[in-house]
Amino acid sequence: MNEQSALPWNTVPANQADAVDETDELIRRGLNGDETAFVALYNLHSGMVYRLAHSLLQHPQDAEEVLQDSFEYAFPPAGSV
Repeated sequence: MNEQSALPWNTVPANQADAVDETDELIRRGLNGDETAFVALYNLHSGMVYRLAHSLLQHPQDAEEVLQDSFEYAFPPAGSV
């Protein structure tokens, strides 16, 4: 692959820009305590997080725990910070 055909890591293809904007808005709302935004983020990204964790750990229960812990860390319950 030559340099001209490679995409820089920090660019988003035009057809995915709306999805990034939607995710950014869901993150903002989730950090402000909007539970429906948190659920939407979980539904959008939990599969990818689980697959990554499982590919690294090779153990389903450990991957599930990493998935849960990562969302709890990113969006702690109100009053726990």
